[in-house]
Order: sequence, then structure tokens, then C-alpha cells
Amino acid sequence: MLDKFRENKMQEWFNVGLDFAKQTVSAIIAFSDSKNIESLIPAMNTIINTTNNETKITNENTTAEMKINNTTNNTNPIIDKSNDFQGFLDTFCETDPNFFTAKEELTRAFRIYSKRTVEKNIKENLNIFLQNKFRSGVEFYENIRRNVWRGFRLRPLTFSVNNPDDIQDYEQFIFDKCQVNYLNRISYVDFFEAFVLYKKETDPNYILTNPIKQQIQTYLTDKFTNGRVHLSDHSKAKHLFGVLGLSLQNTSGLKQSKRTCKNVLQLNSETNECINTWESLTIAAKESGIPRSTLATLIKFQTIKNNCTFKYI
Repeated sequence: MLDKFRENKMQEWFNVGLDFAKQTVSAIIAFSDSKNIESLIPAMNTIINTTNNETKITNENTTAEMKINNTTNNTNPIIDKSNDFQGFLDTFCETDPNFFTAKEELTRAFRIYSKRTVEKNIKENLNIFLQNKFRSGVEFYENIRRNVWRGFRLRPLTFSVNNPDDIQDYEQFIFDKCQVNYLNRISYVDFFEAFVLYKKETDPNYILTNPIKQQIQTYLTDKFTNGRVHLSDHSKAKHLFGVLGLSLQNTSGLKQSKRTCKNVLQLNSETNECINTWESLTIAAKESGIPRSTLATLIKFQTIKNNCTFKYI
């Protein structure tokens, strides 16, 4: 009954009139105490039918007041951009034959653009769109072999305030203490905690109230996009919700995974002297000029090639 009045799909916050809230609570109490559930159905229907119009008017008036009293909390109407691939290319990318971009980064960027979870069918449609315009390939950077699209790259993700003549404190906090990047993320818990510490530098008695939290959360969702983020060191929750595309300056917000690549050792087959070491098979293949599959076979069967043997360490 309350779901259609939900303010944020990931929080139990509802925008309803006071009378409707009272009647709902009373109905729930009566429902829990009643032994005859069927007798409550007409009463529940009456509450819903008689309060819908009143609640709609109340919500519209509340929204109008918020727009007048809080000009910084202007959010754009929700538009479905889940299939607007050309708009994404024009807005978030720049084209050049020498440019390339990692496919994993592109998926994250499209999520921020569309403000939608990039589900399997959306990802497939995006790939089909790009296949008709660009070529795919492989590039090595940061010592990692990455699948890429050639012919374009992502523009740097930027942040701008709603009103340069009236910068809000949380907007200044983003400028001073945060960084933006397609792969970055931060939980609301961590953002609010860091924001409070930032405010207390100038106002030791500062308290972050729930209405301000809601205002900031709505603002962040409008500027970036929301979603699940990795565990916070400051929370015992199994998962947290937060913002994608934003993080504190000292961290990207990404889970730090340990690489499981084995180091590769190149030895002289006659003297057993170490010639080279590499951090992974991929890097060894690139720098030695030996195809990756061939190098893996040499290691597996300890085959000598050019007076050298290779092995994992």
C-alpha cells in the first residue's frame, strides 16, 4: 500500500500526508489484532480510495514548496536512457582512430549515464551498437591485458554545482575532499561520516539531520547514480548502498583484490642462470615475444626454446 509513495527505492522513506499515515498505522494495528482478516479488507480499500486524491494533492504541494524553499535540490525528471547508446557516445565519449577504451570501464560509464543497472540484454544491445561502428581489440596497460574498443575513448568524468553563485556545503565538500571517476564509488555511510568531520572543522557542534541526509542523497543520485557498493570499514552491514562515480580522495572505493598471477622465471638451460622474471604469464609473453599459449606449453612440459627454459615461481 505504501510502496507507491516511496521516496527512495532503496530506503524505507515514504512521502504521505499525516492523516493518511495515521490511518495506515491504525489499520496495521487493527490488522495485527484482528482474528477475522477478511473483515478488514473493505476498511483497507476505503482508506486507500479516500486518501489517494488527498495524498496526491498534499504531495504536489509539498513538492512545490521544496522547489521554492530549496533551489539546490533540483533533480532532472527521470528519463529512460537504457537504450540511448548514441546519446551516450555523443555525451560521454570522443572519437579518434588512435583512441581506445577498456570494455569494463565503458560498461561502468554507461551505467552512470543511463542511471540504470546494465543488465545482460542492455549490455548485449550496447555491444551490437558499438560493433557496427568500431573495432574491438586488446591493449596492455598497467601491466594488464584488457579487451578494448578502438576508435573512441571516454571523456573524463566531471562534476559541477547546480548554482555557482550559491554553492552548498556538500558541493564544496565534494570539491575539497572527493574525486570523480567512472570506476570510483562510495557508500552513503562513508560520505555522511566524512562530510560531518569536514563540517566539524569549522563548526564543532554540527549535526547532520535526516532531512539534510535525504537532500544530499537525492542530490548525489541526480549528479551521479546510485547502486550497491563494497563493504565499508565503518559498517557491519553485509552490503551498502551508495554512489557510483564518486569517492573520497584517499581511496577509489573499489574492493582491493589480490592478484593470483604466478611469476614466470626464464632460465638458461645449460647454466640454470636466471635471465628474466615477470609478474605474470601475460607480461612474459608480451616482453619475450612468445605467444601466450606457446609459453604456457613450454612451462608445462619444460621444453627448451632458444637455450632457455621457463617455469612458474
